[in-house]
Amino acid sequence: MMYDGVRLPAVLHESIDYTEKHGMKCEGIYRVSGIKSKVDELKAAYDREESPNLEYYEPNTVASLLKQYLRDLPENLLTKELMPRFEEACRRTTKMEKVQEFQRLLKELPECNHLLISWLIVHVDHVIANELETKMSSRQTPRQINK
Repeated sequence: MMYDGVRLPAVLHESIDYTEKHGMKCEGIYRVSGIKSKVDELKAAYDREESPNLEYYEPNTVASLLKQYLRDLPENLLTKELMPRFEEACRRTTKMEKVQEFQRLLKELPECNHLLISWLIVHVDHVIANELETKMSSRQTPRQINK
């Protein structure tokens, strides 16, 4: 649990907070990679359960740390059990059917996964809302974002 009572890993909470504050004017905030040595330095600090001062780092480095954290999760955030059902929901005919199925499936996730995804969805929505500066839109593919 974080200092503010939110039950999220510190690396996730702090990197989202930092990116919300400093990265919303950075073009390609999640497309342009940060400096790998700096990302590794931050990751090592969090692995030691330290809380580094992110103010010393560029927004793209902190955004890259967040992406690395998500890639390194021991299990897919949508879980092995539910992932096929999420994929199936993507094939629904109408947008309304997709949304309804996604909402049902999200309720089936473990609480920690649901909370983390909720934070990510809100954060990505903020990034997209700043599309003029970030040049990040909902029309981009995951492949473009995961570079």
